[in-house]
Amino acid sequence: MSKHSPRNAAPRGTSKRSGPRHRGRSGGHQVRERRLPRNTDPITLDIIEIGAKGDGIARPAEAEKPYYVPLAAPGDRLVARPTAETADFIRGEIIELETPSAARQTPPCPHFGPCGGCQLQHIPEETYRRFKSALVEKALSSHGLGDVQVRPMVALAPGTRRRATLFGRTLAAGPILGFHEAASHRIVDIDACPLLTDRLNTVMATLRTRILPLAAGDSRGETLDFTLLDHDNGVDVTIAAPFAPNLAQREALAALAEDLDLARIAWRTGDGPPEPIAARHEALLTLSGVAVMPPPAAFTQAAAPSEAAIVEAVSEALPDMEHAADLYAGIGTLSFAAARKAKAVTAIDGADDAVRALRMAADRAGLGNRVRTETRNLALRPLLTAELAPYDAVLFDPPRAGAKEQATQLAGSSVKTIVAVSCNPQTFARDARILVDGGYRLRWVQPIDQFLWSHHVEVVALLTLDIQGPRG
Repeated sequence: MSKHSPRNAAPRGTSKRSGPRHRGRSGGHQVRERRLPRNTDPITLDIIEIGAKGDGIARPAEAEKPYYVPLAAPGDRLVARPTAETADFIRGEIIELETPSAARQTPPCPHFGPCGGCQLQHIPEETYRRFKSALVEKALSSHGLGDVQVRPMVALAPGTRRRATLFGRTLAAGPILGFHEAASHRIVDIDACPLLTDRLNTVMATLRTRILPLAAGDSRGETLDFTLLDHDNGVDVTIAAPFAPNLAQREALAALAEDLDLARIAWRTGDGPPEPIAARHEALLTLSGVAVMPPPAAFTQAAAPSEAAIVEAVSEALPDMEHAADLYAGIGTLSFAAARKAKAVTAIDGADDAVRALRMAADRAGLGNRVRTETRNLALRPLLTAELAPYDAVLFDPPRAGAKEQATQLAGSSVKTIVAVSCNPQTFARDARILVDGGYRLRWVQPIDQFLWSHHVEVVALLTLDIQGPRG
């Protein structure tokens, strides 16, 4: 072993996808990789920058392609084993860190590296923030929008993540619970995560010792998913398993919910809908002053401070108006914010349970006449240009794949104000380009570091119509 062990200085690669999840919705495409033999000769590399996915990039003069190395930092000199090759680059893993960069810091989490949750804990704060802002700027520039105002990034602190999905399994040696390794189904057993709220970390401890063994029962070796949501009045736990619970498990889980002071436990069998096992009291989440009862495993913004930053930017962008549409509305995170500016809001989403929760919350808050709801798969049936005519403003917060078809319809509409929220700067920039080509002006973009220590970043953007009247 060298003087700088890769185990201590730069453990093996990671991917945000298998860590505390930022969304239950996915998009984008997979790069086709050809795995290389394990006896492929190692190479010495000098890392010069961080790539869009958080990997360190080296461009050796003798190589035809750049090398992408997870957990490397600019300024590192290291020995890497090539692991895979694509048409554009070679992927590698650190064997030996010969000369660590001065631009390195000690990761705050002892599970950094093996755990697939965070790629960038070893990068100093200033370098990290520049990287995050550059992700947005480069995405805009790649679509000819490089002159747009990008505001300073809103930073988040650790310990604020209120949603996580963990993976558990019972083995002969005992239960294990944690997040997946990068590009692997292997579970990294962890006892706490610095991203999560204190309440989620407390529940995680009892999840391993009491809930996981009970939920798994005799199904040793089966992987169970546990989605935790830290709501206003307690933690909501949804268990996903390939089998249904028996009566004894149901009764014991209900007793545990009482003992652990959980808001709710639900169970999802296979691809079926979550079924409540125990609901001790209403699981409540306050959105812009409105109390919402989210369904089990509901999509929410990852952290309360990031949600507040998103709502603040959206509220700033929206004018006072007659009628707004909130597309991909979910449980109403932006709908109720828009209701403060609009006399009427139409909230549309493809998830029945989310729309029901939004409808119920609006009715209970006395907003029934002002907040209208519709269940509609916007990816398959976007609002057409003619259907957009009644709206003064449209908000949309799509999954990572973006809203290309909806943006195309908006580009031909007479909607005066569009506010876009996205967790993927690349698909956002693509959709914004469509809108700009249709006559809209991209006024500003606000990055929000909702996904701490990862290569993901949230953005809010304001677009206004510069061409008056409908266009064909």
